[in-house]
Amino acid sequence: MSAASVLAIAGALLVWPEPDSTWASSHPHRRGGRAIDVVRRWRLGIRERSAIAMSATLLVALVAPVHAALCVGGVALVLGTLLERTRRRRRSAREHAADCDTLLALAAELRAGHDLAAVLRATAQTGSSELCRALGRAGHAITIGEHPADAIERATASALGRQLAGVIRLSATHGIALAEAVDVLAGDASDALRQHRDLAGLLAGPRATATLLAVLPVFGIVMGETIGAHPIQTLLYTGAGALVMLVGVALAAAGVLWTQALVAKAES
Repeated sequence: MSAASVLAIAGALLVWPEPDSTWASSHPHRRGGRAIDVVRRWRLGIRERSAIAMSATLLVALVAPVHAALCVGGVALVLGTLLERTRRRRRSAREHAADCDTLLALAAELRAGHDLAAVLRATAQTGSSELCRALGRAGHAITIGEHPADAIERATASALGRQLAGVIRLSATHGIALAEAVDVLAGDASDALRQHRDLAGLLAGPRATATLLAVLPVFGIVMGETIGAHPIQTLLYTGAGALVMLVGVALAAAGVLWTQALVAKAES
C-alpha cells in the first residue's frame, strides 16, 4: 500500500461523519468537520486514534525499519487511548459537579415558592450541563400538561435526573416538602463527588508509577547511547534487536493499559 493510500484512509477515518453522535445530531450543519471537531472538542474516538496510529506508522516507515514503524504506531494508539480516557474522566467529573450545582439552584428556587414548571425553566438558565437542558425541556413539557416526574425521566437518562424524578414522585405521593427533598439529593450528590475526588487523588500515585515504568526503557536507551553501547543501532538493524523492540513495546503497552483499567475499575 502506497503512502498516499494510507494517508487517504487516515483522513477518511478522521472526517467520516457519526450520525449517531448526540453532538452531531444537535449540530447537523457541523457533521462533516470531524478533523476540526477533534481539535476543538478534543475527541479521540477509535477511528481518530486509528488514523493517528496509521499516519505515525507510515511516516516512521519512510525513514526507519518496518518493525520500528509498527512500534511507533502502537505507542501512538496507546497514548491516544490514555488521553481519551483522561478526557472522559475529567469531563465526567465536571458534569457531576455541574449537576450538583444545578440541584442546589433548583432547591433554592423551590424554597422561594415558585411554580415547578417555572422553577425548572429558571434553573435551566443557570448552567449549560445536560441536566440543565433536560430540566428546561421538562419545564416546557409540564406547562403543556405532562406529569413532572414523567417529564424529567423522558428528558434525561442521567442517574441524578432519574433520582430527581423519583424525589418529585415521592413528594407528590406522600406530601414531602420538595425543596427539602431536592436539597438532600443535592447533598448526597455532593458527598459522592467529594469521595470520588478523594479516591482519584489516592489513585494518582499508581497512575504515575505505571507511566514512569513505561518510559524507563527510553532512559535506558539514552544512557546506552551516551556510554557508546549503541542500543538504537541494535534495535533497528539486527534481528534480535527487532524482536526485543517489538516484544518490549507490546509488554509496556499492555502493562500501561492494564494498570489504567485496574485504576479505572477501582474508581468506579
